[in-house]
Amino acid sequence: MRDINERIKVFISSKIGVSHADEKYTIARKAVKEILESTGFFTVYTFEDMGASIMSAEKHYERALIDSDVCIFLIDNKDGVPSGVQIELELADKYKKQTLYYFCNQWTNKKTQLQRSLEKASKPKHINIVSFASFVERCPKDLVESILSTFINSGKSLNIEEDFINDQLTIEDQNEKFQQSLSSKSGLLILKKSLENCLCRNYFDNLLFDDELIDSSDMPKNFDFYCTKFLTTMFENNPIDNVNMILFLENLKSLVPEYYFQIIEKRWHSNIKYYMSQYEESYKLLLDAYKMAISNENKIDDWFIDDILIDLRNRENKMLELKNQHTSENFGQNELNKRSGKLYYPVLDRFEKNLLTWIDEDRQKNDMRAYSSWRSYGDLTYITNNIADYYYQSMMFGSLTHLFRVSTLIQKFTYHISKSSEYWPMILMLYKTTILNLDHKGAKQISRNFSEILQKMDFEDARSIYNFSMNSKPIEDQFISNLIAMSEVGYYLSDSDFTNFWSKLEKKIKVWNEQDDGIVLMESHIFRCIERISNRLDDNYILDFALKILLSNKKRYYSNALKLISNNNVDYRAVNVDFSNKTIEVLISYIENNNDYNEIEKIKNIFILLENMDIQHVELLENFIQVEWADFYSTEYQFEKKGTVDSEMNLLNRLIDDINKRNEIQGKNGTFSLYGSDPYLYIMGILRASENNIDESILNKLIVCVAGTILSKNQTINEKVSAYKVIIYLLKCYPELMECNDVLLKKIVKMKDYDQANETMISHIDNIVSSLCHFLFLETLGMNKGHL
Repeated sequence: MRDINERIKVFISSKIGVSHADEKYTIARKAVKEILESTGFFTVYTFEDMGASIMSAEKHYERALIDSDVCIFLIDNKDGVPSGVQIELELADKYKKQTLYYFCNQWTNKKTQLQRSLEKASKPKHINIVSFASFVERCPKDLVESILSTFINSGKSLNIEEDFINDQLTIEDQNEKFQQSLSSKSGLLILKKSLENCLCRNYFDNLLFDDELIDSSDMPKNFDFYCTKFLTTMFENNPIDNVNMILFLENLKSLVPEYYFQIIEKRWHSNIKYYMSQYEESYKLLLDAYKMAISNENKIDDWFIDDILIDLRNRENKMLELKNQHTSENFGQNELNKRSGKLYYPVLDRFEKNLLTWIDEDRQKNDMRAYSSWRSYGDLTYITNNIADYYYQSMMFGSLTHLFRVSTLIQKFTYHISKSSEYWPMILMLYKTTILNLDHKGAKQISRNFSEILQKMDFEDARSIYNFSMNSKPIEDQFISNLIAMSEVGYYLSDSDFTNFWSKLEKKIKVWNEQDDGIVLMESHIFRCIERISNRLDDNYILDFALKILLSNKKRYYSNALKLISNNNVDYRAVNVDFSNKTIEVLISYIENNNDYNEIEKIKNIFILLENMDIQHVELLENFIQVEWADFYSTEYQFEKKGTVDSEMNLLNRLIDDINKRNEIQGKNGTFSLYGSDPYLYIMGILRASENNIDESILNKLIVCVAGTILSKNQTINEKVSAYKVIIYLLKCYPELMECNDVLLKKIVKMKDYDQANETMISHIDNIVSSLCHFLFLETLGMNKGHL
């Protein structure tokens, strides 16, 4: 029989041990391996048959599992699931491997947690075996039958794919006939049958599906070859200097008419300058290209001129953005507004439409698919070829806007595949392209919507995401992309990777912080990054970063700087004495020149959190607070710092007054208010933290004020739910309060409209929660025991 090159890779996982009892696993694995490999269709990985390796044993079997096509797990219920097998189970789930499960119940019928988790209609079918000999007999037969079934089903789906491809080919033929019928100005529209971009297509297949790259060393050095080289600047952080753009343009010259080439050549010189952050030169060259196109307007397609104007508009916006400027008089946009007709790209729009049409149709199939059904994708390169063709044509036009849009198309494709299959490599690519597109909101949503990111990401995945963010161009966009990547994966990086990446990022942040005219756009990304990874940063660094801003003239950043150091981003116990003293001096000086209420509240919180000051600065701080904020000093500050009885009583009385005032004004004259503070939560914190015997009169006042909130017809549901929490806590901890407040409590019991509180548009709770709180209140009173 002729040897088969492409074999199905099988990974067999089970307990590995050296004891006599563990020999059964080794014998079973070897037996199944021999049976499968004797067919000539399989290559089977078993750990004990592998030779010496420079990789660790753990890395060796992890790599083998990731490279495999099918995983087989053999579990003895008596032995359970060892830690090594558990890691392999998680990897198989992470990479969505086709898996067979066998559970031996020879010695015990008690199911493992793994087997119980598989007892769902949507999970793979598993088999109970009575002995390891039964595993050897059944496993090869089951695997072959599963593969044949998959082959038959994929053949059916292949017919559907062929129908889709044929439909697309029909449309493309019609489009090409349409292109041929266009006016003589359409000399740039090369028919698809004339294009040769197999290398570009292969590159995208490798990027998205990890297909093997074609060895291009012996292939013609044509336009396709140099387009593939340029892809390394987009996805492998290869400097544009390493791409021979002269030969690229020479090959392009043979594909397009001369009058088009002169304009495209000018566009590409502009693009190169843009990549090198030489924005003024880039804009001038692009403007020259536009003037050349206008001078040959009778020969040049309208869409091509419009495309140059779009690049001009985006280039000018970028230049203004980097200068912290804005104008409504954008030359590119103004010229676009003067032009008549709707912009349509005869070639690029077709490729994008093909991709989006498939995504929409496939999404509908997934939505209508039965919950218990199972589905896998076959070869999807016929879909991603649209992305490769889109890129190829963009290179031919010299359109930088559309080149940047390639990553957006990848993002759309990978999002759909990730949602429908939860295939880990696709989720990673989705994360990478979202960050590459500088979409920090999208990146945040991905981490929320794909829980696998929190469960499955390891330091190698985190490193690959951060390295991919280096592909953003130009250098300012790369800085933003790095900040977003660090914000999202900073906690997953290994210590060495974090130190390496952060040291470079920190230098860029330092330069930005020291500039009086630093790019304003960077602000939100920098603050968000520091906040998200604050637990991995030196607390002195965070404090110093914020204090430098407060000492500068960059007033627009003051609020964010105070927010950064007033929340839980700084552990003030770890801040050294010098920085603690400096913080007091800077903030006191800041207050003397600023009276913004929100900023003062943040500074008060910082003063409470501060530790490790010397005696002189403690006196300076307390003297200042006593003079400027006497009420704050006698309540929050004294309570948080010293916990005295008087400060505790003063604080509780003030909070009671706040609640009573809210109850009084809420709904008055038809006016309803929402608040940024929660006095009920503060009261709960005081009651739980107090080491003093709280005076009963204060406790009774608390009962009266929170009962007033519950009985109020105007209070919002958020306030009422908070009030219920306080009163239930008080009655459970101080049951003697029931008798003192019997009349008031009965009023709450007899409420008829407890489920009709005012719901606000931004509230995350509804009246169902209000009803639950009322019933818990009744339970606290022992209503089921007839106490009242």
